[in-house]
Amino acid sequence: MLKIKNIRNIIQSLGILFIVYLVIATFMGKGLNLHRLCPYSVVCFGVSSFIGKLSISPFMIVFAASSIILLLTLFLGRFFCGWLCPLGTIQEFLFKIGKKKKLSNQNKYDSFHRIMSKVKYLILLAHIVLAYNMVNYIFINKCPIIAVANFKLLGGIALNVILILLASLFIERFFCRYICPYAALMNIMQFIGKVLRIPRLKITVNKEACVDCKICNKSCPMQIDISKKAVINDPNCIICGRCKTACPKEDGISFKIKK
Repeated sequence: MLKIKNIRNIIQSLGILFIVYLVIATFMGKGLNLHRLCPYSVVCFGVSSFIGKLSISPFMIVFAASSIILLLTLFLGRFFCGWLCPLGTIQEFLFKIGKKKKLSNQNKYDSFHRIMSKVKYLILLAHIVLAYNMVNYIFINKCPIIAVANFKLLGGIALNVILILLASLFIERFFCRYICPYAALMNIMQFIGKVLRIPRLKITVNKEACVDCKICNKSCPMQIDISKKAVINDPNCIICGRCKTACPKEDGISFKIKK
């Protein structure tokens, strides 16, 4: 029977292969606009760019897919981040390299983490305002996703991409934690779900089995203190299951539907 870790690795690998295909197709001029295929493009380009199209198009499909992801966030939390997002997978891989080279010690950055964790909400607000005022190109021309969507612009934003990738060597999922506005949007959806008392998939800790080794905390890519509580309500949890895999007790950590 496949373990959670193996299933997740397979899904993440398929996500990377899909992105590689899209990049190659874009490079070969197959008519794809990879930037518009990003789920966050609904906000990035503005909803108005998707409305009013009479025929089914890739843009409308993305609009529908993005809406489905956000709705599923009400019930599954940030499952998309932990299992499907290729950028998240790449950052995890880079962090492993940094860890092997002894570049990574996330405990050094606790104060930085507390301050920076709010930045993504400000970025989301700025994007919404820019899109509403039809000047969203100010952000689009700085977005790392467009580096693979339009190779002609790569030189102009290469520094952004390099900085994000370099930061991932020191802090796991740097972009996901502090910068990604789509993550902020999903966190807001979770807050709405909490207000509406919608049961959601959460990490739970069996306090009777717990030996307080804190291995779960060290394994968490989002730097959440898992060992402190029986139910993890932190909206930044990406439901990756790495804490469950790392736990020395078989019944120590599990996934459960909780309000």
